[in-house]
Amino acid sequence: MIGMKRRSEVFAEALALPKAARLELAAVLLESAPPAGVVSEDDPRFPEEIRRRADELERCEVKGIPWTEARAQVAAIIGRARSSSRRQQLANDYAKGRADAADLLENMEVAQLELLEDA
Repeated sequence: MIGMKRRSEVFAEALALPKAARLELAAVLLESAPPAGVVSEDDPRFPEEIRRRADELERCEVKGIPWTEARAQVAAIIGRARSSSRRQQLANDYAKGRADAADLLENMEVAQLELLEDA
């Protein structure tokens, strides 16, 4: 866990990034967060959630699925996440390319104006 001072420094640095980089950072942070309602391993409620689910299974309130099916579901989720991440990376690359092209055009226009002034 980062300290409050370091946290505010990280936030300030993030907010100082160019828009495209801030959007990329936001996408990465959102992608790294667990879905709403999911108790992740680093959550202090995780052991309680595991016990609750195990109790539901023992009482036959829910039905488990075979490991092969669970593994296939996880693989599909990971595949979709990778695909989504790749699409996001392509979108970010496209946005950065457009920004770089706009900067290049602006620099070319400035250079042309300077040449005209020198002539």
